[in-house]
Amino acid sequence: MSNTAHEFLDELAVNQHTTPDKLHTMETGDIVISVEALAGLRATARSVLGRMMSADSLEGLTLSDIVKIFASRLYWNETDGGLIMCAELGARTFCVPIPAGHWNVNAPERLH
Repeated sequence: MSNTAHEFLDELAVNQHTTPDKLHTMETGDIVISVEALAGLRATARSVLGRMMSADSLEGLTLSDIVKIFASRLYWNETDGGLIMCAELGARTFCVPIPAGHWNVNAPERLH
């Protein structure tokens, strides 16, 4: 992990009231998010992205687009069970916490 990545995890850990060793990288395909959390993510994303995009461009974003943007970095916070979704936008990274109980690990389908 690069020094910049270490610095990011250190800052994220402080912000999330934990330590870097309690933040675990997750893959997008490994998680499912509740409808309520998706609605919150959409509202937060529109607020953040509204400062960087035109109103027309923002209106054209689907929920799927927003999830893709905020899933560039995903972390499970072992301390509180939450998921942290981060978007790299320009020179900044914006993170949105998803509380425990509003996300889960995607179980693979069982063969019958």
